[in-house]
Amino acid sequence: MTASEHPIFALSSRFVDESAALSPTLATHLGVPGSDDRWDDLSLDGIEARRVLIERTRADLAALPSTQGDHWAEVARRVLAEQLDDALENIAQGDHFLDISHLASTVPGMRSMVELQGFVTPEAASDLLGRIETIGTALDGWWSRIETGLGLGRLVAARQVRALAEQLRKGVEPAGAYPQKLAQVAAAHPDLQARCDAALAAVTEASHRTAERLETVYLPHAPAADGVGIERYRRNARRFLGTDLDLEATYAWGWERIA
Repeated sequence: MTASEHPIFALSSRFVDESAALSPTLATHLGVPGSDDRWDDLSLDGIEARRVLIERTRADLAALPSTQGDHWAEVARRVLAEQLDDALENIAQGDHFLDISHLASTVPGMRSMVELQGFVTPEAASDLLGRIETIGTALDGWWSRIETGLGLGRLVAARQVRALAEQLRKGVEPAGAYPQKLAQVAAAHPDLQARCDAALAAVTEASHRTAERLETVYLPHAPAADGVGIERYRRNARRFLGTDLDLEATYAWGWERIA
């Protein structure tokens, strides 16, 4: 087999396609058309669907013929295996219950998605409005997962909770991301003004509702101490860097360089 013929490449491509089908926001980021008006299932059902896909792909990967002697096929196998294993480990450890942070979490990602999405054509504008109109359902699914984590004692630091609640409220203020984006859509497509108004009302209500849940239900239980813990830090360092680090030695080296 040549590198292009080895089935690892077809499996990798299939995993990308199936991941995009499962995650409309990933599809938008990848430029895959057809689901720009929808959100991911942010509830535990969505996490389970992702887990099933990853485990099935991992089993298919294990059943492939050897990549020994084929450099690029071996690279592809290692890359896919590491991606799958890291994702499964995060799910197994319940990291999805800790999806609250100032930057790298679902809710800021939703705002970024709306800011990214185009609206030049009437079809694109309609898709964007469809996504904003239904943000309440997506946030409710996310909250159901976070509330389950709360019941399990899986909590993030209070400072992150306050920051996220503040982001939700500021995002729907007159100068916030959602009103600004909807004003741009209405200016470009005056016939969609009524939908823009309805979408703004929907996202405003959903954002305030979610912020209130964070502040009144979650925040009283959130620990004051910052930090995510060494094990979660180690997992995410590997996910970002693609390698295992001796964290103590790395930080000692960093402080030495600063000194």
